Amino acid sequence: MEESSRKALGKRLYDTRKPTGMTQQEVGQILGVSRSYYAGFESGSKKISIELLILFAEKMGVDFEWLTHGEADDTNGNIDGNTDGNIEHNVLKPTESGHSTDSLGSLREVIRAKNALIDSLKRENETLRDMIELLKKNS
Repeated sequence: MEESSRKALGKRLYDTRKPTGMTQQEVGQILGVSRSYYAGFESGSKKISIELLILFAEKMGVDFEWLTHGEADDTNGNIDGNTDGNIEHNVLKPTESGHSTDSLGSLREVIRAKNALIDSLKRENETLRDMIELLKKNS
């Protein structure tokens, strides 16, 4: 992620946190990181993992698409009713239930599938190592 993208994401993190009255320390505790580490996310100096972004969106009740890209579909198909695409003018899009959105659920499924693939590849790699060892012994 480019520095400018990290800074834009950091601003959205800040714009989400500030109206709640929560401190960086409190949000850091929710995410399981220190205040200074979380502050790095808001300033754009630190990269934030996708897992922490999912948790942040879920716990803070904001739209994951808006959080990650500065965009969220409204009922008219515009970006938060804003056609100029300026992230600064986008409004927060809390989910109705305060929980995850369809995009968030889809992202979780992608992460689960990725993790399952990694596990499968690890098992395949172990099998290949065993086969190589067996071939070495038989040579």
